[in-house]
Amino acid sequence: MTESIVTYPLVTVAIAKQHLNISTAAATRSDKLIRIINSVTKAVEQYCGRRFLKRVYLKEYHDGDGSTGTIFTRNCPIQSVALVAIGYEIKYAENATIDKNSSSGHTVLRDTARTEGTDYWKGGTVAVRSGTREGESQQIDSNTASGTITVSQAFSGTVASGSTYTISAHRIGTNDILKPDEYEVYPDEGMIRVAGWTARGNISAIAKGINNIRVDYQAGYTTVPDDLEIACLEIIEDVYDDDRFKQRRVTSRSISGESTTIIPVDITPRAKSILNKYRRAYK
Repeated sequence: MTESIVTYPLVTVAIAKQHLNISTAAATRSDKLIRIINSVTKAVEQYCGRRFLKRVYLKEYHDGDGSTGTIFTRNCPIQSVALVAIGYEIKYAENATIDKNSSSGHTVLRDTARTEGTDYWKGGTVAVRSGTREGESQQIDSNTASGTITVSQAFSGTVASGSTYTISAHRIGTNDILKPDEYEVYPDEGMIRVAGWTARGNISAIAKGINNIRVDYQAGYTTVPDDLEIACLEIIEDVYDDDRFKQRRVTSRSISGESTTIIPVDITPRAKSILNKYRRAYK
C-alpha cells in the first residue's frame, strides 16, 4: 500500500531526501520516508503541545478560571481571530430540587430561577461545582422555560440539593460574542486578553466555568521555522539510520482524521533543546 503524507507535515519528502543524500529518483524509499515524516510530525507536535502550520480552529473551548481575563489558545502564533465568546456561569438556587430517575437513567434538575427559554441549554454541559459530586459533568438533553433541566446521563452518585452547578452551553448567543475592540490579541504568545468595559459590563475576570469560553481563530506558521525544521530533520535521520528500524513496532493510527502508519520516535537531546522553546506552557 502506498503511504500518504499527512496534510500538514513539518518536513517535505524532497527536503528529507536532500538531507539524507537520497536521490530524488529513489522512489522505492519514499514510502519509508513518508512513514517516518508522519511519525516525527506527530511526535514533535505532541511533545510541544501544539500544531505548527497555519490552519483554522473552530469551536475551541476553554474553562474560565474566575480570576483573570486571559485566554491562551492551544496553538500559535495567532494569525486572526474570528470569534471570542464568553458563556454564562449559572448557579442553581439553594432550594433547587434534584430528582434522580433510576428507571430512565436521567437526572432532572429543577430551579424556577432559570428562565432562559426552552432548550436554551440543550447540547451544553452541566457540572457540579460543590458538594459530594464536585467536578462531575454531564450533557444537557433538554430544558423547559420553567427551569427544569434534563441531563441525558445520570450523575454517578447522589447530587445533593443546595449544591452549586455551572452550565456551559455550546450555544452562543448574541450577547455572548465580544466585539473586536473588546479584547486584545498577542499573536506570538497565543494569548487573548479580555479586560475593561464590554457590551456585557466591566470584565476584570472571566467567570469560572467548564467550556464557557469559545474561540474561533487561525493560527500557525506559513512555513516551518528553520530551527524547527532542523530539529525534525535530525530526528528523521536518527530514525532512518537506526539499525533497529525494522524492529520498531509499527502501528496504524489516525492523525487529524487521516489514516497513517506510526513508527515509535525518540526525540534526540539536541532536537529537544530546539523544541523546548516551542513548547506550550498552557494547553
